[in-house]
Amino acid sequence: MKKVFSIVMVLSALMLIFTGNTNAQKKKSFSGSITFEITYGGSIDAAQLAQLPKTAVMKILGNKTRLETGGGVETTITDGDSKTILILLDIAQMGKKFAIKQTKQQIDDQLKDQPAPIIKYIDETKEIAGFKVKKAEILSISKEGNDTVKVVCWYTEEIGSQDINFAAQFRGLNGQALEYSINTPDISMTYIAKEIKKGNVKATDFLQPTDYEETTMDKIREMFGVGGEEE
Repeated sequence: MKKVFSIVMVLSALMLIFTGNTNAQKKKSFSGSITFEITYGGSIDAAQLAQLPKTAVMKILGNKTRLETGGGVETTITDGDSKTILILLDIAQMGKKFAIKQTKQQIDDQLKDQPAPIIKYIDETKEIAGFKVKKAEILSISKEGNDTVKVVCWYTEEIGSQDINFAAQFRGLNGQALEYSINTPDISMTYIAKEIKKGNVKATDFLQPTDYEETTMDKIREMFGVGGEEE
């Protein structure tokens, strides 16, 4: 369980590495949910693969998003207006629920020396879940400049804006990504939107539940051996 959870945490953390503020743009008023199918590649054995989440659901309300992975095991709530992040972890095997908050100041401090992603727009379009999408390549560079992550994504300008992407590796992208892949030397994870529904989203969906214990990402990494020896 620890090793499988570590894989997911590493990939989830990767999605937050390139967080940052963006220039204000006209807000789009989309309210609804996107159901993603998740597929994996790389060095994963059958037992690990069976435990990894196969779907994720993102709720969107203006510039707020709530991404639930693995049936609510991990939930990431972002607020593009206040530029804050809230990560909720529901670890049933431990009977524990954790909340990790990241304030605008903390995010700014983390990203003060981080190069902005380089976005290359490609003249290709297709349709995903009933929405016209455009292709883009995003190249993110580490603070040291010696490590890069390239993400190819398909996004729609009909949902979201740069503000909705302040807390993702898509920083600067003017719309919601509906297909993208995250790659590391050992594992890859691909999200593809399979269904998009409008409506049925409440403001309370983006609040912190009272039964979650507040902690930090460093403590979670230490607890599950991310970045150290795995059991």
